[in-house]
Amino acid sequence: MLECCASIIEATSDLHRAEGPLLIFILFVAIAIGSFILSHLAGKKRTAAMRMLAAQMGFDFCAAKDRQLARELDFLKHLSKGSNRYAHNVLRGVSPDGEPVMIFDYRYEVSSGESTTVHQHSVFLITLPRRFPELQIEPEGLKSRLMHAVGLGDIDFESIEFSKAFDVRSRTRNLPMTSAMPA
Repeated sequence: MLECCASIIEATSDLHRAEGPLLIFILFVAIAIGSFILSHLAGKKRTAAMRMLAAQMGFDFCAAKDRQLARELDFLKHLSKGSNRYAHNVLRGVSPDGEPVMIFDYRYEVSSGESTTVHQHSVFLITLPRRFPELQIEPEGLKSRLMHAVGLGDIDFESIEFSKAFDVRSRTRNLPMTSAMPA
């Protein structure tokens, strides 16, 4: 009788040892599926919001991946990085002053070794009647603070709040000042 009980306890113990890794695997798969579903739903919500914005502004809208637009704009520093580049959720229209305007989401990948990182940006592009050097305005972050610490600071404006919130860069250092100030 004791041998029978010892065998049952041993079999139960073996079953519990096998369940641990299986439960961890099932949990990992459930989290991965849940993340994919949430990401997909967020993308659909973003597309719907961009479609609504296009309608409100009287702009054309295309949600599909546009690799040709990515190739046309690769002269811009941020739009020439990485691989698998494309624009999507593209709004096209004309500003109140008559300049062509595009607003779109932009995606590209950067690979190093076995790791791939996906980068996504929202882009507002306006074609002006005269040429200007590229102007980048991004939220302040760790990268911009580190660059500032080593003497590669961005362009500061009179508005301290704006300068603290945004990292502004251009090859022509006074361009943002002259572009942002009313005539």
